[in-house]
Amino acid sequence: MSPIPSFGFGVPLVTLTDDNGEVDPHSTRRTWDRMFPLVDIPVILGTTGRGRQILNSDLSQARALVDIGVELARKHNKALVVGAGAETVERARDLTEYVAAHDVFAVLVSAPIYAASPFAQSLASSPLSHEYQEKLADAYFSPVVHAIPRGSHTKFLFYIFPTLTENDPRGALRPEVLNRLLDEAARSGRQIDGGKLTIRDDNAPLDYAQKCPDLQFQAGVLSDPRLRFNGAILGLGNIIPRCLRAHVHECLHLRELRLKDPTSAESAALLRKVLRQQNEVSALLNTLWESGAFSQLIHAFLGAAAPFRAPRKSFDELAPWMSVIAANAPSLVHEIVSHCPTSPLSQELERLRASGIKDGAAYQAV
Repeated sequence: MSPIPSFGFGVPLVTLTDDNGEVDPHSTRRTWDRMFPLVDIPVILGTTGRGRQILNSDLSQARALVDIGVELARKHNKALVVGAGAETVERARDLTEYVAAHDVFAVLVSAPIYAASPFAQSLASSPLSHEYQEKLADAYFSPVVHAIPRGSHTKFLFYIFPTLTENDPRGALRPEVLNRLLDEAARSGRQIDGGKLTIRDDNAPLDYAQKCPDLQFQAGVLSDPRLRFNGAILGLGNIIPRCLRAHVHECLHLRELRLKDPTSAESAALLRKVLRQQNEVSALLNTLWESGAFSQLIHAFLGAAAPFRAPRKSFDELAPWMSVIAANAPSLVHEIVSHCPTSPLSQELERLRASGIKDGAAYQAV
C-alpha cells in the first residue's frame, strides 16, 4: 500500500455493533468488504465509525479492526486511512505506531475532545487560547507524529474539526501551528499532509490555503479553485457512495479547469453541475444533522444496529425524516434505496418516493 498522488473520495466507514452495543467484527468485515470497492480510500475508525470511543476504551479491539482493514485493503488494492484520535496521547500514539507498522497509507488524527479529556484540560484553561494550541502541538500531535518510524510511507493527516472543542472555528489548529509541525516532521523524516478540513466558515479554508501552501486538504467545499484540496472525506458516503464519488472527481476536474482557465465554457458548465450537486448533498447532510441522530440514521439506512449504547430511537422517531429527504434531496433517493434496499428506512423512503412528495412541507411536522 504505497502513497497515491491524489486522495480522491474517502469515506469514514461505520463500525457495526450488535444489539448490546458491542462491536460486531463479523458484520463490520462484511459491510467494509462491500464498501471498499465503492470508494477511493476507505477510512476506518473515523468519527462516523466511532473510532475514538473504541480506541479510548479498548486498544486491542481497535487493533483488531485495523487488522480487518489492512486485510481488506490488500484484497481490494486500496490505500487505507485509520482514525487515531484519542483523549490521551498514549492511546493515539500506540495506535499510530501499530498502524505505521502495517505500512498503512495514513493516520487521521483529531485532537482530544477538551470536555472529555483530563489530559487536554491539563494543558490550558481554554481550548480556544493560543497557549492551548502550542501545548497541544508539543504534548499531543508531535509525539503522535514521531510514533511513525523515520522514513515510513505512512502519512500523518490532521482532522481539523472545531466542534471537537467548543463548536468554534477558533478551536481549529492555526495555520502557523500546522506549518511548525510540518517543518518538524520533515526534519525528522516523517510525512505530514493537510488532512480533513471540516470548517463551515468559508473564509477559514481559504486562510489555510494561503498560509499552508505545502499542505493538501480533503476539503468540504470543493468547487473553489483557491482551495488546495486533493479530495474529500464524507460520512454521507456510507449511504450514497456512487453519487459522492462521481461528485468528488468532478470537483477535482473542475479545480484543474478553473486553475487553467476559469472563464472557459467547459469550466462554467461543470461549475453549474457541481453546485447543483452540492446543494442537494448539503440538503441531505443538513437533514441528518438537524435530526439530532446523524450516526443513528446512517446505521438505520444500512440496516445496522444503533451504535455504542447511544440512546435508541425507534423507527417511528426516525421515519418522519424520510419525508424531508424525499422532498429536499429527491435525486439522491434512488441511490440510498438501491444501496441499502432491505433496511426499513430505505423501504419507507421508497414508499414516500412512490407517493410523489414534491415539497418540503413535511419538514414542519418533524
